Amino acid sequence: MSTGQVFLTLGAITLLSLTALNVNRTYVATLEAAVGIQAEQDAIHFAQTLADEVASRRYLYDNLATLYPPGNTRAWVTPSGDSLSGSVAVGAETTLPFSTPGRYVTVSVLSREQGVPIQRVRLLIPIPEP
Repeated sequence: MSTGQVFLTLGAITLLSLTALNVNRTYVATLEAAVGIQAEQDAIHFAQTLADEVASRRYLYDNLATLYPPGNTRAWVTPSGDSLSGSVAVGAETTLPFSTPGRYVTVSVLSREQGVPIQRVRLLIPIPEP
């Protein structure tokens, strides 16, 4: 083999390895994005479940603060193994839009990353007085 052929072969091998590395990097980035999206969807699902529960108990308007006392939390482990905690906070009576008396209920979902709580979802639900 001549020197030119050796350099062409080395160049082809280099281009092949760079292409393979870029494909792997793209695959890892796509996988990380998919895992992040799944974690956000799990948090939204958990928050919506808590919001549906509160909405289904709206007929107990006067007892909402008793049903959901300050500091209440619920834990949920997602199918992917992440731990989420959700809380429901019942606000004071106020005037809702369209001059309707009622109160707001706040649903918050948090996760922990390296021991630090991170808020994933926060929903503000208006509950009109019956």
